[in-house]
Amino acid sequence: MEEVRQLPYSIESEQYILASALINPQEASAIVNSVHSEHFYDVRHKNIMEAMEKLYQNHQEINYTNVIEELKREKKFEASGGIEYIGYLIDILPTYVRWDTYAATIKEKSLQRELYHTLSNISNDILSGRFATDDILNNTERLVKNVLNKRSVNQLTKVDSITPGVIDEINQRMQNKNELIGIDTGFKGLNEILSGFKKQELIILAARPGVGKTALALNFASAACKQKKYVAFISLEMGKEQIVKRLISTESAVDHDKINKGQLTSNEISSILTAKSQVDRFNLYLDDSNSANIFDIMAQCRSLKRNGKLDLIIIDYLQLIDLDNPRRSSTRAEIVGAISRSLKVLAMELDIPIIALSQLNRTAAKPDGEPNLAQLRESGSIEQDADVVMFIYSNKEDEERNQKTANLKLKVEKNRHGRTGIMDITFFKHILKFTEDKDKR
Repeated sequence: MEEVRQLPYSIESEQYILASALINPQEASAIVNSVHSEHFYDVRHKNIMEAMEKLYQNHQEINYTNVIEELKREKKFEASGGIEYIGYLIDILPTYVRWDTYAATIKEKSLQRELYHTLSNISNDILSGRFATDDILNNTERLVKNVLNKRSVNQLTKVDSITPGVIDEINQRMQNKNELIGIDTGFKGLNEILSGFKKQELIILAARPGVGKTALALNFASAACKQKKYVAFISLEMGKEQIVKRLISTESAVDHDKINKGQLTSNEISSILTAKSQVDRFNLYLDDSNSANIFDIMAQCRSLKRNGKLDLIIIDYLQLIDLDNPRRSSTRAEIVGAISRSLKVLAMELDIPIIALSQLNRTAAKPDGEPNLAQLRESGSIEQDADVVMFIYSNKEDEERNQKTANLKLKVEKNRHGRTGIMDITFFKHILKFTEDKDKR
């Protein structure tokens, strides 16, 4: 049986932008000028936007009460879902709203539907056999050009509307010279280089297997949680219980291997229980769906952000994420590129930093020597999309592989908005904890 496919649209984007206009009259005029009723797919949403457009044309305020009255006047109130649905729209509005992002999505989906109908009509003309090939080609060129001309272009902004905000930000920085711009990394040296993990940034943490990527990422998560930040840690290769054991080992300074084996002294049990109380206070959310699909991950994070409970996302690791129904011809590098771009867009949409762990490719298999950007696995797009790229590595063959510590380097190889640098760190393997060597920094 042939699958019935749904025309492209985003009900979430349509709902959120309408709700934004309903409860923010000061934003409503900009919204009505940005997106129009013809762009909406859901009939209820078309009706509501038409009511807003009518109010705008009549120089009336666009608000909850006036929209309802206009819908009743046009006898479209019940067809628009009535009081229950309009109230529901307001209830589901996230605490953060980037309505311009939703407007862009709505217009993109509208354009895709129009293109679909245009190409369907062209296909029917071909199959009918009633038109000459040249006529079909000329008609195709004309119709597709009409669709292309409807593509929205971001409005250019004159610089003098931006400079006041920049000056305000500079003054604020001067008044709070010692305050980090972003989330405290937990490492003074790294804070000096990055100014913390900043909003809208995609940060890549890469290393060879077994060097401690996950451990360092959990150290970052703990540091953020101790600042009362909300963190989502999404692991695609480790269960929730293992993550919690690692956290407890680090916080209690009790050997992780001993915790796994249950070979503990009474003092160690006491330390573990104290650490458990500390970890319980963390605003840390662990992925429990085991889905490696980028769209599922994005949906989980949007849900947390809607509830005001997301300041940082950490993903372990990038190359394990999948796309939903990629093209058969797509290479793995193209798929990973689409995923890294999606993560960058998500960081901008949610206005938070995202840390994604990454593997290095086989040319970096040698355990000594500095890694570089070209050694990021499926590196091209990752390197372009990332604002920050960091590497963990050792300058020599790991002579301490069976010991409890390893002396490593943490290198900021790329920093789009600042300087790069290298710092010395020590990895205490038995408790999965990193510290910085302040004397060598």
